[in-house]
Amino acid sequence: MFQAGSTIGQYLCQAIRSIDDRLGEGYAEDHPELIVECIRSQTMDFNMTALSAVLYEISDALKNLRPYDHLQCDDNPERSWVEA
Repeated sequence: MFQAGSTIGQYLCQAIRSIDDRLGEGYAEDHPELIVECIRSQTMDFNMTALSAVLYEISDALKNLRPYDHLQCDDNPERSWVEA
């Protein structure tokens, strides 16, 4: 969890640089609420990217599951699946 400190530092520097590049030198310093929203946006983007990666992994794992492998089809229409 020591990474969090350096990550927020990167987000802060990127937010300030991005705001000042687009809106003029010193604009970020005069508008800290804009810095907060930029960092919030960066954090949400990271979280959604990480969550998406995990969900894809879960999806792939579920595709490989075959819950009915232990069952076989029976010709009796009232009981279409029986234990193998």
